Amino acid sequence: MDAENLTIGGQGVDRFTRRRLITATGVAGLGALAMASGLGACTTNSTQTGAAASSAGTGKKRKIVWAIAAIGDWNLPVDVGFNDAARLIGWDYTKVGLPLAQYSAENQVNVLERAVLTKPDVLVTDWWVKGEADPLAKAQQAGIFCMACDADNFPEDRTKLGIAWVGSDFRANGHALGLRLAAEVIKKGKTSGTFLFGVASPGNANVEDRGKGINDAVQEWNQTHGTSFTYERFPDQAAGEASVSSGLYSAKITQLGSKLVAAAGDATSWPTIIINTLKAKGFSAGQVTLGAFRADPPAINGLKDGWITASADESFYPFGYVTTMLAWQYFERGMQPSDYKTGGGLIDSTNLAAIEAREAKIQQLAKEYKVKLS
Repeated sequence: MDAENLTIGGQGVDRFTRRRLITATGVAGLGALAMASGLGACTTNSTQTGAAASSAGTGKKRKIVWAIAAIGDWNLPVDVGFNDAARLIGWDYTKVGLPLAQYSAENQVNVLERAVLTKPDVLVTDWWVKGEADPLAKAQQAGIFCMACDADNFPEDRTKLGIAWVGSDFRANGHALGLRLAAEVIKKGKTSGTFLFGVASPGNANVEDRGKGINDAVQEWNQTHGTSFTYERFPDQAAGEASVSSGLYSAKITQLGSKLVAAAGDATSWPTIIINTLKAKGFSAGQVTLGAFRADPPAINGLKDGWITASADESFYPFGYVTTMLAWQYFERGMQPSDYKTGGGLIDSTNLAAIEAREAKIQQLAKEYKVKLS
């Protein structure tokens, strides 16, 4: 198949629209351009893998870029997914952006605009803010194939541009976790009290949806079991300085007192923050029923130590892997990608060993790939 002039149903297509494909050859190295633009870069070297992949008929070597203004610990499984897929098909993968502590709507748009200037074949971003549509439209006009992963805060803007999304159903994850927490609280003989949800990035739909899912579960449980639990959304700044967030939680725990029966939070650092704060206030594991999200090390450690009852398994690895493979499928098989949801289910004592083995492999690969989280 001629990757430079694909046809689908008799019509020519480009990387996003149904026009001729525009290639991105003769472009300066993404890493150098990213650094010159003030963006950090984490580049996959897939030369050897690329040679093997080409001989296997995987097509032209291309460059895929993940552009985000929130580089942090949560990136690790996503990066490994991108790296795995890129090495498999012989592509180059690069992450560019800014540390999570510098996250803002303006910075997210700026990162995207600068990433477009590097002219990758594929541009992937997390759809956090309203202003992302304009730079992505410009990218499409420049012949860059665009996709989204993780956050999908403005799906109408995304779908107008025809951009496919790979991510987890955050509200469904919150709902599943909320039901599990309620069942655990009931076992302790409690029929009333507060379910506290820590919001690290207020206003971001992917974060807020987790809390909405927990609230859905709390209200559903009250209706079906005659309980009177309440839900409280708590901006906890857990994505910033841990000491600041710990201080906020210390005050909130004192305020709620015995009314606090369950808590969950979306930040990677949340399990560590809440557990350490509860310990400092004299609580023991299980006094407050805790839930987490993802399979990050803090959540896994909390599960192993008995502090966390369950964690929603959102499967971030496919955010990178599936996104890359859907882009490859577009270029090499002429198939437009559709939205793809990952994850589902809970991590608890019944499957913890298998999840630990899975995550240990991801951690090992992250070291081999020299994944950068800052």
